[in-house]
Order: sequence, then structure tokens, then C-alpha cells
Amino acid sequence: QLLKDGFVVNTILKEADLFCPNSVRINFTIYHKIATAVANSALGYKFALDAILKLDVEESKDWSISLNDEEIDSILDNLTSDLDAERIEIIEILRDLYSHIALNEIVPNGQSLSKSMMDKYDKHHADLDVLKKVISNMDDRKKAKSLKNIYNQYVGKTNDKVLDKDEFYKQIQKNLDKSEDAMKIVNEIELDQFMPKQRTSQNGVIPHQLHQKELDEIIENQKQYYPFLAEPNPNEKRKPHAQFKLDELIAFKIPYYVGPLITKEEQQAQSGAKFA
Repeated sequence: QLLKDGFVVNTILKEADLFCPNSVRINFTIYHKIATAVANSALGYKFALDAILKLDVEESKDWSISLNDEEIDSILDNLTSDLDAERIEIIEILRDLYSHIALNEIVPNGQSLSKSMMDKYDKHHADLDVLKKVISNMDDRKKAKSLKNIYNQYVGKTNDKVLDKDEFYKQIQKNLDKSEDAMKIVNEIELDQFMPKQRTSQNGVIPHQLHQKELDEIIENQKQYYPFLAEPNPNEKRKPHAQFKLDELIAFKIPYYVGPLITKEEQQAQSGAKFA
């Protein structure tokens, strides 16, 4: 669905061009492989990072990753420790492109974050009604029970590992019948729109400014009832970035170079842990 957006297509091709000098484009197979990997990375699918970086690695499967993975930070830390600055920059470009597309999927243009999440809730609820109807009308009660268990595992209602969206879609399709409602579910899965969740790993790409905008709107709506919410930011220098005192809960960040805010002795006294 995203690839229908001309902007996305053009952006992906431009990024692929960055990684493919003219000498490489002569070999269409190599160019196609890299372009495919860049497109897959942008859409959150699994892709061959070694192909994009033009690396000769022993275990290619270790370099088949998805930027949508919840553990992507640690995965990249393990893979990129020995890479040069140019390849690190390429990875950052890929992550920026993925974040742009993922954010547009989470919060479509013109919508607020809250409205987007409300729409996901309503869509999930409507899809659940269809799934329940399929389950109740199925002749194969074993598969009907499986569908119920698959859904429960998807939303974290079991002690088993929570199913990610791809695995959830795969298992749902394996257990559906040929009813009209089941075909509706199949169609929604093909469009990647079946039972969206509000809380996903994609939320990590939402910038804090978007959360702050929502907070400011809440303060503006509620300050007539609770004046203390609109207390101005006492730090004059920070007012252009955070007009309200409450804004600093979201906007203020301690620069990474500051380091720990307590001493080694205080840390050991509290938890017994040691600084690296």
C-alpha cells in the first residue's frame, strides 16, 4: 500500500542511487538486489543489510534484519561495531527513511496522534467483531478454538510469547474457512490493515514534539478548570521550546555527555551496582 505513494517510491529510488555508483549500476543484478533491500528496509520488512553495505560476511542470515524489530538497537550495535564511518552513515540514512514512513503510517497527514490512536482502537474493535463472527459460525470447532487462542496470544492474554503482526496474520490465515467474513479478513490482511494495535515497536519513531503538541492542546482545553496546568515555564531561555512548566516533562533531555547525575558511591548505596 505504501509503495503506491509516489513520494515513497521516489525517495526509495533516490536512496538506492546513493548506495549504487554508476560502476555498480552496470550490473543490473547487483543494483536490483540493493534497490530491493533499500525498499524493504524502508517498509520495515526484512532486508539484507550486508548487500546494501557491500560486505562479504560469513553468516548472511545474521545480516538479514528488520528496522521494525523491537531489539533493533542492540542488533545494530552487534553488527556495526567494526564498520567504518561511511557505512554507519548509510545505516542512519536507512533508519531516517524508515522512521519517516513509519511515522506517516502511525499519524497520517492532518491527524493528531490521539485521533490516530482512537482510529486504531475503533478499527481493531470492528475487526474483532468480524473475527468473533467467523469463530462462532465455523463448523470446524478445533480451528475456531485455534483462532481464539491466536488472537489472545496476539494481544498478550496468554503466558506465551506475544505474536508479532506477521506471525499473527500467518496463523490466522491458516485457520480461516471460506466464509464471506473470513474472506473479508484475508483482504484486510493483504492490505496490512487487520487489527492494528495502539502499542507497537513503531511508536519509537514518534518524536517528542508530537507528544508535546498533544500535551499543550490538553492544557489549553483544561486550564480554565485547572489553572495550575498552565503555569508558565520559569526558564525564560526554554520558553520558545516549552511554554508551560509541564512541557519540560517531555521536552527536557539531559545531554548524553553529562553522564550519570549521581556519584559511584551513591549508586552503590542504592542498588549495589557499579558504573561501567
